[in-house]
Amino acid sequence: MVYRLICLIFVGLLCCPFTVNSADLQKARITYKGENYKLTLKEMLPLAEAGEGKAAFIVGFIYENGVGVAKNAELAAKWYKKAVKGLKPAAEEGSLSAQQSLGAAYLLGKGVEQDAEQAVIWFRRAAENGFAESQHNLAVLYMKGIGVQENAKQAAIWLERAAKQGYIDSQLQLGQMYAKGYGVDRDLTQAVYWVSKAAEQGNLVAQRKYGVMYAKGMGVQKDMARAIKWLTLAAEAGEPYAQTNLGMFYLGNKEVPQDFSKAMMWYKRAAEQGLSDAQNSLGAIYLNGWGTAPDVLRGYVWFGVAALQGDKQALSNLKKLEAALDSQHVKKARDLVEECIKKKYKDCY
Repeated sequence: MVYRLICLIFVGLLCCPFTVNSADLQKARITYKGENYKLTLKEMLPLAEAGEGKAAFIVGFIYENGVGVAKNAELAAKWYKKAVKGLKPAAEEGSLSAQQSLGAAYLLGKGVEQDAEQAVIWFRRAAENGFAESQHNLAVLYMKGIGVQENAKQAAIWLERAAKQGYIDSQLQLGQMYAKGYGVDRDLTQAVYWVSKAAEQGNLVAQRKYGVMYAKGMGVQKDMARAIKWLTLAAEAGEPYAQTNLGMFYLGNKEVPQDFSKAMMWYKRAAEQGLSDAQNSLGAIYLNGWGTAPDVLRGYVWFGVAALQGDKQALSNLKKLEAALDSQHVKKARDLVEECIKKKYKDCY
């Protein structure tokens, strides 16, 4: 959650109105989207030095995380403090984006002493005036019991307000709450409705979950063609669990034509992202020669990296395989596992 809200500070602030020069803001948005952080820093510094709180937050984030520049905790702290100094007057005067940013500062302890209750106060002020991002954040705090008493019903109320404004994360979260009956009465029709809204706006997790809903007939009529469509959208954009779902369907599902090459492709993409379940399945494909020549070493490598992540099935597979190999092959295989880990699962044997 903390990582998510750090992202909200950096990404969300670029979407909020600046009080200095809108042309400068537009330039900053373009350079941020291109991940040109050095140029973003260059363009934000004059705004930050002029007392623009949101710009100062961005500068602080860049120095804290070392994106485009060397990490510098001292400079990060300086700019976070300057950010809060610039945000407080605007927040007090009723700027909703400033209230949201100040809430995030208190929640994370950036430029001020960390204070979850103050975060709730500022998020609530913006939320009550319709600021969707703050409505979502307030809902998260109610779900987690941070700064307020845990209250799933209140979380659902604030999520719905943000979701109705098109806030994607709230749509997805609200859909999941309806699916589980958490904070609301369980309602699969509502679950599908809200998850689909987020999926249609391009949220990868929502697209995967929407695909799974069609695959399981959960709140909708079962439809494998639509399931594959939504899973593929997410998988092609890099969502590893959607890639694993597709690998599983293509490897062996009565309602999907078996296709070993597609199964291997999707499992491999997920495995290279570090998903242990996909790594274990890829190991089984190589070991058994499903759609490829049997390769014991490759099977061992993928079982090995998955097992080291705590995958119990992979560990079981690895032990059985080691029992069938001589010591020389086991040593070679273990070396390949170490090499694969060093390569961060890319271009492994």
